[in-house]
This record gives sequence, C-alpha cells and structure tokens, in this order.
Amino acid sequence: MTRPILPPPPESQTVTVLTGLHPASALRRLSRLRRPRLLAQAARIFAAGYRREHHLRAIAGAAPACPLRALSLLLTLEAEAEALRRAGASDWSATAHVALLGAALAEGAAAGHAPALTLARGGAGA
Repeated sequence: MTRPILPPPPESQTVTVLTGLHPASALRRLSRLRRPRLLAQAARIFAAGYRREHHLRAIAGAAPACPLRALSLLLTLEAEAEALRRAGASDWSATAHVALLGAALAEGAAAGHAPALTLARGGAGA
C-alpha cells in the first residue's frame, strides 16, 4: 500500500476540487504557471520519471481515469501548496510541491499538451 505524499488536511479544512473544468481551462492554467527556477527544474525532473499508476495515487490519494481530471485535481492541490510556499508556512513541503508540479506536467503531456513551466523572475517568493 502506498502512502500519500501529502498529509490529509485537518478536519477543519476542506480541499476544494475543481469539477466540471473545461479541458482547455486546465491546460491553460497549466501553461500559465510561473514558479521559481529551482522548483520548476525539480518538477521537470520528477515528470521525466513519472509513473501514473504509482505516483498519482501516492501524490493525490486518488487516480482519476482521465488525465484532464487528474490535472484539474493536481492543479488545485498545487495552488494550495503554492499559497503555503508564498506565505512561508512551516507546513509547506518542497518534496510534495515538486511532486505535484511534476505530476501536473506529466498529466498535461498525457492529455496531448507539452506544457512549459515558466520560470518566475525575482526571488524565492516570486
């Protein structure tokens, strides 16, 4: 049994999963992501070794059959990780964030889109 990379949210916190997102919207959101250079490079390395059947369940706790549904879920979780990173939260995990970004890149590629994660200019908070 694989253990999720991300811990479950506290009971008082709910995770919002985007449903009904038009496929082009998920792909457009992915193509517009801007992340720091080191985070983006690590995500690309993760994506190169991504195995959907193993990683998706470990990262997100679920494995939607459709790559676009998985992408929507991953982008929602990644947005939460990005908010934690920008806030300097002590519970932000670089490992989990890299896995979310890398999986999103790989799912975008599986959906027929070759996303290019844009590198943010500026410091670590960019």
